Amino acid sequence: MDGGQTRPLILDQNQRSIVLLYAARAARGFGDGFAVIILPAYLAEIGFDAFQIGIVATAALLGTAAATLLIGQLGARQDIRNLLLLGTAFMIASGIAFPNAQHIVLVAVIAFFGTMNPSTGDLGMLVPLEHAMTANARLLSRDTACSVRLRRRRARWRRPRPIFSAAPGLTGSRH
Repeated sequence: MDGGQTRPLILDQNQRSIVLLYAARAARGFGDGFAVIILPAYLAEIGFDAFQIGIVATAALLGTAAATLLIGQLGARQDIRNLLLLGTAFMIASGIAFPNAQHIVLVAVIAFFGTMNPSTGDLGMLVPLEHAMTANARLLSRDTACSVRLRRRRARWRRPRPIFSAAPGLTGSRH
């Protein structure tokens, strides 16, 4: 027993990365869900009719699809962290630009190049990057855990065995 004391949870670098990635994904999911509700109401409030709101939604969905395909092509050749930071920059820029735009063309362009989309699912250019980063971190953690287990097994077999030291004939050594 440890006397009722609890050990602190110690995470390695890969586990910390996964936890931070999930936290960022949860925050982004909450923000995206909030934006899905607010965007049409905001556009209606500034005077857009249903057709114009549909144009903005279509531009956002097309932009999301194009960005996801582009990231899928670039993701294998670029650093995932840099692509995530680029996606975050697009998210911040579109969040700043949306309230400052009043004309339909400008709003549609911001919707196309921004990361906001009117779908209820978790879509966008950041999702495949998050999946790839999570998979990489899990593979590294699993590789590290496998390496530790293998080293422990090797160390266990390399240390002297007291039972065999008493009977030299069992170990195969000839004197």
